Amino acid sequence: MEIPFERHLETLDISAIAEWDVLAFLHRHGTTIASAVHIVRLIGYSQSVVESALDKLTRAGLIRSSRGSDGVGLYKFISLDTPARQGCLEQLMKMADQRHGRLQLIRALQRPTQ
Repeated sequence: MEIPFERHLETLDISAIAEWDVLAFLHRHGTTIASAVHIVRLIGYSQSVVESALDKLTRAGLIRSSRGSDGVGLYKFISLDTPARQGCLEQLMKMADQRHGRLQLIRALQRPTQ
C-alpha cells in the first residue's frame, strides 16, 4: 500500500533518509557557507553520504551549490521550479516536523524501490 506522501518524495526525487535530512537542514538554515565536513558534524552522517546527498539534491534542482578548491561551499535552498513541487516540499516539511510524520517518512525511505 502506497502512503500518499511517497508520491511527494518521488516528485522531489528523494530516495534516502540522508538526502531528506540534508535537505531539511538546508531548508531550515537557508544559505549556508560550509564544508561537507562541517555539515557532517552538524547532522551526523559520514562525509561520503553528505557529499552524495548534496550532489543528488543539486541535480534534482532542490539546492544550488558551489564549492571551492578548499572544499568549502555555498549551499542554498532554492524555490522550486513548479508550484506542484513546492507544494510537495511544504507538505513533507510540515509532516516531518511531527514525530509520527518523521517515522512514516523514515519507513517510506527504507522501503525497497520497485
